[in-house]
Parts: sequence; C-alpha cells; structure tokens
Amino acid sequence: MNFYKTTITVLFFCGLAACGKQSPTTAASPATDPVTSSTAPMQSGGILSAPADYVKNTVGQVDKAKEAKALYEKTEKERMNDLDQTADGN
Repeated sequence: MNFYKTTITVLFFCGLAACGKQSPTTAASPATDPVTSSTAPMQSGGILSAPADYVKNTVGQVDKAKEAKALYEKTEKERMNDLDQTADGN
C-alpha cells in the first residue's frame, strides 16, 4: 500500500513541476531597444578632458542622488517605526 501512495505522490509532484513556469530561455523575450545614451565618460578629448567629463556626468546626477537619499531615509524611518511598534506589542 505504501508503494502505491509513494508512486502517486511522486507522479503528482512531477506533474506539478511540468506545469511550472517556463524557463527564461524558452520564454518569449522582448525586443531590445538600442541604447541611445550612456553614463560613461566621453572619450572625445583624451586624457586631458577626463576631469571635465567627470564633472559633466556627475553634476547631472545630483538630483537623482538627492531623491534616492530622501527615499532611503523615508524607508528607514518607516522601518524603524514598524520595529518600534512590534517591540511595544511584545
């Protein structure tokens, strides 16, 4: 009797595994768009223009960094409040 239960259980799980998600290689992949811009430093002026290229690339990212910092601080504040609430509940 155990043999039949074991066999049915194994076949059931094999059937579930066969109905699972498709692997990434067989799933339809979306068409990739060509990259139009890059955040890498520009190579137009050689070694002497490297500092200027660095400044051009980093100055444009300041707003994104400030937004990321604000989001991080907000998330951490919420997480700490949640931890305090769970600690008070004990």
